Amino acid sequence: MKILAMDSSTPSASVALWETTDGASPDQGTDRGSRRFASPAGHAGRLPEEAARLLEEAGWRASSLDLVVATLGPGSFTGVRIALGLAKGMALGCGVAVQGVSTLEAMAAGWEAPDGAWLAPTLDARRQEVYAALYRREGEGLRLLDGPVCAHPEEWLARVRAIVPAAEQAQILWLGDGVPRMALPPEARIHPETTVDPLHLARWGAKMRLHGGNDDPLLLEPLYLRRPEAEEKKFGKG
Repeated sequence: MKILAMDSSTPSASVALWETTDGASPDQGTDRGSRRFASPAGHAGRLPEEAARLLEEAGWRASSLDLVVATLGPGSFTGVRIALGLAKGMALGCGVAVQGVSTLEAMAAGWEAPDGAWLAPTLDARRQEVYAALYRREGEGLRLLDGPVCAHPEEWLARVRAIVPAAEQAQILWLGDGVPRMALPPEARIHPETTVDPLHLARWGAKMRLHGGNDDPLLLEPLYLRRPEAEEKKFGKG
């Protein structure tokens, strides 16, 4: 299986190629190349160029891909549409299967955590809010316990504490650039970087596909969680 994975929902966009053999686990494959980059002018021009360059270096054609995986957001309103739009275009133009993955899920899936671990990816949504979700590692998978939501940091922290037993709250792994907005105790396990590993994204998307994921490119939409600021000013938060 030849897989192209892309993320443009976070400040540093990324793209990767991953190849597995027929019948093998998505985790057992070969890294055919990856890129991570921050583009001051935005990801719109850079991501297609980097994807095309990786395909050329690997000797692959877009039509030879078996799966394109793209993050759905939440994240930058403009950025979310870039990787997803490119993936949908390739799916419709080349007949390639496509799999969307929540950015929050992709962040959680990218961490090597033991069975039973609590993971709380939390992104800075600006305007004193965060995008967030709470997951628990179950074997090789993740169970979504709350979210994804757009909420005030204090509200999100209260929701997490209502779910995670008090004796285990110090074990929560807090991920993302929204974490510094949280009033967390000194012993909290904090990783404030907001990154999506594209190779992990490729493997995770392939696992979703194998376990029944079957995204229709015509129906696949960005996960925004709230309207753009311009619309909220015009119509109200509603």
